[in-house]
Amino acid sequence: MSCLLSSDLWFFLILAAVLAAVLVVGQSTDKAAKLAAFFTVLGDAMTLLALYPSHCAP
Repeated sequence: MSCLLSSDLWFFLILAAVLAAVLVVGQSTDKAAKLAAFFTVLGDAMTLLALYPSHCAP
């Protein structure tokens, strides 16, 4: 059985988790929730751009 994620993808997954933890440390619950919502929207937008790149071309 092959590995589900390559080592490069594991690196970025761990990097994202560490970055999220660093951004939230010392923040209020409300601010942490707003950061989470912002990055969720950002990630969703990036997913749409990756799935439909022809819609972004000039």
